[in-house]
Order: sequence, then C-alpha cells, then structure tokens
Amino acid sequence: MKKIMISLILIVAVAAMASALNLNYGLRTGLAIGNMAVDPDPTESEPGLENKMKMGFYCGIWARHMMNEKIGITVELNYVEQGDRYTDEGSGFTEHAYMIQNTLELPILFTYLPMEKMTLYAGPVLGYALNGGIKMVYDVDDPDVAEYVGYDFGEWLNRFQFSAAAGIKYEITETFFGEVRYTYGFSIVISEDQELMSEYVEAIPRTLTIGMGINL
Repeated sequence: MKKIMISLILIVAVAAMASALNLNYGLRTGLAIGNMAVDPDPTESEPGLENKMKMGFYCGIWARHMMNEKIGITVELNYVEQGDRYTDEGSGFTEHAYMIQNTLELPILFTYLPMEKMTLYAGPVLGYALNGGIKMVYDVDDPDVAEYVGYDFGEWLNRFQFSAAAGIKYEITETFFGEVRYTYGFSIVISEDQELMSEYVEAIPRTLTIGMGINL
C-alpha cells in the first residue's frame, strides 16, 4: 500500500508540474504482455514445459513538450506489471510458473508527428523494480483444489534497471487515443550472487503494452 501511495503522489506531482509549465499531458493505461529472455532456457531442459506470455496491466501519466509542429519530447511516469509464464501439462494437473516483476518506469521519449493524428516515439526508459519473485501454481483435476508456492527475490532483486521503448499512438478523438508500445530491457532482474535457486538464471524483461489514454 505504501508503494502505491508513493506512486500516486509522484503522478500527481508530475501532473501539477506539467500544468504549471503549460505542457500537453494526460493519462494512459492498458494491457501489459510480459515475456523474459531467460538463460539458460528452461524449455530446453524440460521438454514438456511451454513458454507463454504473462498478462498484466500498466498505468501512468505523460507530459509532452513540442519543440516545433513535428518534433517533441515526452516524459512519463508509469507503473508496469512485467514478467514471464511457463506451463507444464502433467497427469491430472497443470503447473504454472510465473516470474513476476512490478516496475516504476520513467521513459524519456523523442516524439515525431508524421501526420495529424499519428505519433511515433522512441527513447530510453529508466526503471525501478518495486518487487519481484517467482510463484508456482498447481491446478489439479479437482476444481476446488489449487496449491501454490512462491518466494520473493528480496535483496537479490536488481532494483535499478534500464531499457528502451518504441511505439505508436493514434488520436481516436480529441480526448482519447490508442497506443501500442514495445519495451526492450537490458538489465538482469536478479543478481548473480543470489542464494534462492540452485542454478543462476539470467532473466531480462521484454514487455508489449496495448492500451489507450486520455488527453487532459
């Protein structure tokens, strides 16, 4: 709850600053489809294991300064649910393994308007991992029975992370827009000196976000 309150305070602060500087600003939210580049790849050592996307959500606020009619800079503050998911179908049960990371992101995006309602953008993203861990869920044939275990990465979570994002936004109306973005991570989620797993796993997040926003 404390982390959520801090995020809300930061969002309100950014909105107030954007309003004071007479910038374009608004809100954005939608679906976050997570995947991670994992080394070693667990699907190679476990033949029945399938890599599937992890579904989450994102939300945030943005502010944009246009240097001329076509080119500008957009700064955002977002909360993004990242991660990955693996599924193994067994005899009478299904095992789901989730790698989870919830991140506060600060993208700095170079913005280009090729036409009236379309915006293209790309740029670096600074991230701070609020929390992260692994959860194992076992679904058995009995619909009333479900078991799960999990653990937090804790002190071995690499908090400060770096990635790059690129995307497209289309103005549906003067108030609402739709957007698609891909964020390519460069930072490893868990540190090499971790003591949680018998084998070190190098995981780097990749996230596709699809959603909509509001121009305020």
